Amino acid sequence: MRKLYDLEKEKICWKPWMISGVGIWTGLVAMGLLLFAVACSEGTGGGQSTEDLILFSWEGQIALLSALDFACGSIFAAALASRVVVRDYGKDYASVLLLYPMNRKRMFRAKELLISLRTVLLCLPALLIATGILAFVAAVARVRLSIQSPWFWISVPAAGLLVGLMASAVGMISAYAGWKRKSQMASIVCGILIVCLVSNGIVIMPKYLTAVLMGMAVFICVFAGVLCGKLEQNIEKMEV
Repeated sequence: MRKLYDLEKEKICWKPWMISGVGIWTGLVAMGLLLFAVACSEGTGGGQSTEDLILFSWEGQIALLSALDFACGSIFAAALASRVVVRDYGKDYASVLLLYPMNRKRMFRAKELLISLRTVLLCLPALLIATGILAFVAAVARVRLSIQSPWFWISVPAAGLLVGLMASAVGMISAYAGWKRKSQMASIVCGILIVCLVSNGIVIMPKYLTAVLMGMAVFICVFAGVLCGKLEQNIEKMEV
């Protein structure tokens, strides 16, 4: 599996993907600072409504950042999946790829691993970096937002990891849709549609962000696993 994974890495020019990752990190930090500035300009807040929790608590700020992180990571994963799955198993490349003396399922799982690892390695640091910069700005500006849970600082890396897993699962769902339509663009469009449907749910209960993300991650990952199983079977039956 490691050799197959390394082979898949060598097939991809990573420079544009690295540039896009840095751009996503920068954009997430910028949006985080903007949201933080909005919260500061609105005052300190005193209620327990969802709007107050989102604007005037660290959990709310991290929930908003997690939603943005999920959106960016999902589109990144969908674009990557469109290249390493949809393109490779499309009509132009499949006839060559499937002639390799390798187990088809193992090759496909190496592609899944590539998408998952790269997406998690994008989403997790992005959320941690953005949170760290916000914490630094808050300390310098002497702005205090409420913390609703004593486990807040543990929930931040947990949220980043869960968002990465969700985004990578969206990438695989998009790969299935793109392969069925035989279109790389269909894969990316599917990722965008899922982002539009799911992102708002991340901020519904910022006080219980980790639990919300865990529930969403289980559902999306199970659904992605079912589709990946079907895709594996279809690839196994493909004729060259």
